[in-house]
Amino acid sequence: MTDIDCIAESLQPEVVEADDRVFTVSYATRYGDYTRISAFTMKGLWLNEAGFSTGTKVDVKVRKGCQVQRKAP
Repeated sequence: MTDIDCIAESLQPEVVEADDRVFTVSYATRYGDYTRISAFTMKGLWLNEAGFSTGTKVDVKVRKGCQVQRKAP
């Protein structure tokens, strides 16, 4: 339990559940040997609303079963 003089503030989540998106991983063919490789495409007006306009550099953090994508610094 927090003391009365605690300065911690309650933080609202940056992304609410309604902002979640679902994609299906498909495939693309690799140039040269035409090997199938995993791929998915993201598109929609929501990308602009989330701050990812055309030309935005994206930093992707990848962990087993998880990706975090954010605007690159």
